[in-house]
Amino acid sequence: MAEQINNAEDKLFKETFSRLEYARELLQRCAPTDLVSSLQLDSLELTNASFVDSELAEHFADLVFNCKTKGEQAAQVSFIIEHKSYLPPYPPLQILNYQINGWRQQLKSKLKPAPILPVIFFHGKEPWADLPWKDYLSGMEAAFEPYTPDGRYMLIDLSALSDDAIRQFRHGFLKTVLLLMKHRYERDYLLNNLTNILIFVEEELEVTVRVEDFHIIFRYLTASISINWKEVKERSLSLFKINKAMTIIEEIKLESKQEGIQEGIQEGKQKGIQEGYELKTREMVKLFFEIFPRHSDKEIAELSKVDIEYVQQIRLETQKTEKN
Repeated sequence: MAEQINNAEDKLFKETFSRLEYARELLQRCAPTDLVSSLQLDSLELTNASFVDSELAEHFADLVFNCKTKGEQAAQVSFIIEHKSYLPPYPPLQILNYQINGWRQQLKSKLKPAPILPVIFFHGKEPWADLPWKDYLSGMEAAFEPYTPDGRYMLIDLSALSDDAIRQFRHGFLKTVLLLMKHRYERDYLLNNLTNILIFVEEELEVTVRVEDFHIIFRYLTASISINWKEVKERSLSLFKINKAMTIIEEIKLESKQEGIQEGIQEGKQKGIQEGYELKTREMVKLFFEIFPRHSDKEIAELSKVDIEYVQQIRLETQKTEKN
């Protein structure tokens, strides 16, 4: 189960910060001023690279970005999530190994070695000690310091960010993700504040984006060992109609997964599940008609994850019913 939760957090982390606007804002809000002023954040570009090897993978997952410096030189910024419930034993040494992996990849690609900025995103229970490598060494004397690398990194410790500070972020979905990850071990807090945490529902302008973001958030929450899907649904029903639409979508997916048609299932039960699936799908499409009256059939089909012909059929039936 712990591995499942870690995978869910890694996925949420990557789905969130692969969006450049969120990666930029995190750096703008959390990085030292001199570091922000040294980078052209508008040039930030996600790559498909990873500097995490098999040994580092036990603790870290990463996203690697290319970014130009103010001097128009190449640099790389790595977002690194620490995905264990306990601290890695020697962070500076692991970061040095991580950077070496990156520089080796640069050389292998026939590139001139460029700076690699490691940004560790930490949201664990224990306090993180941000220390240079020399502080981990026994028998360390001042004479050794010129020959000992620091292994430094930029640390974003969510426990050090107040909820009020997080709510000052510009993007609603980013606020939601940061609050969820910060309080992931606090079951009562999450349940009691879920409506306020799902802040992007009211703040994001594009409704279709909100629908997709609900998918991401519900997947994360239902993978938690502390909160089940029904509790999420009950606590979030006070949000407006789009949330109701999302509960229907999640019911379809959840029931398909939990009660899905398997080999050997009785024909009668199979038919019942199919009919239940059909009923909820029709309900969802009709609800989207109400929420998005100006959306085309194609747009409704994309939101509902069904064929456009199916949407056209239900719209025709709905119009006939209204006339009668």
